[in-house]
Amino acid sequence: MFAVMSYQTANSSITAVCKLVEESLVSGGLFVFDCWHGPAVLLDRPTTCIKEIKSNSGERIIRFTEPLIDIMNHIVKVNFRVWRIKNGKFKESFETHSMRFLFPQEIKYFLEVAGFKKIAFCPFLELEKQLTENDWNMTVIAKT
Repeated sequence: MFAVMSYQTANSSITAVCKLVEESLVSGGLFVFDCWHGPAVLLDRPTTCIKEIKSNSGERIIRFTEPLIDIMNHIVKVNFRVWRIKNGKFKESFETHSMRFLFPQEIKYFLEVAGFKKIAFCPFLELEKQLTENDWNMTVIAKT
């Protein structure tokens, strides 16, 4: 969970994961995962934002998020800068998460090639609902 499949940014990585899972499941087994849903990412693009958390002890953590979209490769590079301010001391850290946004038809292709037979899509953890272009996170359920 937590969009792990979106961290697989190369086609070869997605293929490898799907094949490995299919080979590891018993007949009729389920592969359930979530990922970023491409149509929603493109319609409601990620934006730069700032989030601040203050503790009762006076510590402050401020996170700056700057996403950069690579449309051709279906990737958002999410750059984080975090400030931690405690007892008058300041620490700064940086990290980048490359996240792939995926489309149902490409996921279906990867899964079918790996040997999965039945594939369903829904909004994240809402199995009874239809996936729409407004759902940023989607759950995928594939059966061997």
